[in-house]
Amino acid sequence: MPIDLVPYIKLTCRASAARVDATSGAVKLSISGSYYNGSFGAADNELTLRYRVGDGVWTSVTPMISDNAYTAEFTVMGLTYNQSYV
Repeated sequence: MPIDLVPYIKLTCRASAARVDATSGAVKLSISGSYYNGSFGAADNELTLRYRVGDGVWTSVTPMISDNAYTAEFTVMGLTYNQSYV
């Protein structure tokens, strides 16, 4: 009996952050990775990217998706240059 296999791609995420300049309140974030951009039958998989600064509110980011890879680059504004953030 033949078995149908799903070409599943394990979810990965790589993120990096860098200030736009040394005393700027702006930080450029880059996120990329892989995910399975397909269906297991009942519904297509969806990818949602969100970030938050500290205990703040979650902000959604729209990724660029190509096959089973995604990327997103955006700038977070309003951060104090002499403070660290999580």
